[in-house]
Amino acid sequence: MGECLNLEEIFPAYRIRMSRDHEPKHGRDPWNFEIPCSRFKAAIYPHGGTRLQAHIHTRYVKTALTELEAAGASPWQVGDLEATVLFEAADFQKVAAVLRPHRKAPGRSAAELNLIRPQKVGRDEGQTGGSEPEVGDLPPKDEK
Repeated sequence: MGECLNLEEIFPAYRIRMSRDHEPKHGRDPWNFEIPCSRFKAAIYPHGGTRLQAHIHTRYVKTALTELEAAGASPWQVGDLEATVLFEAADFQKVAAVLRPHRKAPGRSAAELNLIRPQKVGRDEGQTGGSEPEVGDLPPKDEK
């Protein structure tokens, strides 16, 4: 296979998912990465070399193509309800303004969360507590 852009390395601020048609034995192959977008039910994929492709699925194909062509993309395959456009990686920000790709949620890394998460200690190690009270901890019932 030829060279392709690694979306994880080039666009780290955007959410990356594996395409639905990847083979499990390929692992994290850059050819299987896609960036999901919120507009036109789109997804951005590597096309090869320095080019990317965006697949859109919408009833408004003509409107979507007009906006994407203004952003620097060229139609590759056009159907009644879907289309594929090609564009250079240098035009990603302009195309992203049209397609609105999902960004990663801001937050802490897994390593940081492990530092602040309370460590679970078993009852045999001497720590009682938890969500369920012990039998001796229950208040006596009032008998009437």
